[in-house]
Amino acid sequence: MLSETSRREQFSILRVISRAWSSFRAIALKALLISALFGMAPEVVVASLVPPGDLGSYGVFNIPLMLTSLFAQAGLMWAALRVQDGGLPSFSDTVAAGAKNFVGLFGVSLLAGLAILLGLVLLIIPGLYLMTVLSVAGPARIERQQKTASVFDESIQLTKGVRWRVFALLVIGLVVFLGALLVLGFGLAFVPEDLLWADRLIVTPATTAAFLLVSSFGTASLYHELRWGAGTSAGVMAEVFE
Repeated sequence: MLSETSRREQFSILRVISRAWSSFRAIALKALLISALFGMAPEVVVASLVPPGDLGSYGVFNIPLMLTSLFAQAGLMWAALRVQDGGLPSFSDTVAAGAKNFVGLFGVSLLAGLAILLGLVLLIIPGLYLMTVLSVAGPARIERQQKTASVFDESIQLTKGVRWRVFALLVIGLVVFLGALLVLGFGLAFVPEDLLWADRLIVTPATTAAFLLVSSFGTASLYHELRWGAGTSAGVMAEVFE
C-alpha cells in the first residue's frame, strides 16, 4: 500500500479516469448486461405499472429499486477491482459477488449516506468533507471484507494528503452527470406529449444504469489509485490499461 507521502506525489486524476474507462471496456458487455438487468429493467417494470404522475404509488417502489441497484453496484464494483488486478471476471462470478457483498455494501452505504446527509443539513461543509473522506469505503468493504468501522477508517486514511484532489474528482463526476441530466431535461421539454412515455421507460432507466456504471467503476478506480497508485494489488503489470 502506498504511504501518504507517495500517494501525495503520485496521485493522478487522469489515471483514475483512464483506469475506470479501461476496466469498464475490458468487461463492457457483462457490465452493461448487469446494469440493464438490475438497474434499468426494474425501473422499466415500475414505470409500466405506475400511472404517470402518481408519485405516491411510485414512492412505494423506491426502496426495492434502491436495493436492486445496490446489488448491481456490489457486483460491478467487485468486477472492476478484479479487472484492475489483471483478471477478467465472468458474468456469473460478478452476479455471485453482488449477492455476497450486497449486505456489507448496504451497511456501509446506509451509514455513510446518513452521516453525509446530516453533515450537509447542518453546515454543508462537514457533509462535503465526509463525502470526500468516505468516498472509497464501498470498494474498501468489498476488497477487504472487514467491518464497517474498519473500512471507514481505511477510507479516511487513504484520502489523507490528497483530499482536495479527491474532492475535485468527485465534483468533476457530479458536474458531468448533472450536466447530462440538464441536457436531457432540456431536450425532453421539446418532445411532444404523446412521446413523453420515452422519458419514463427509456431515459430515466438508462440514466440509472449509467449512474451504476460510473459510480461502480469510478470508485473502484479511485480506491485502486489511493491504495496502489499505478500498480496492481497483486503486483501484476497494468498492461491492460495501456
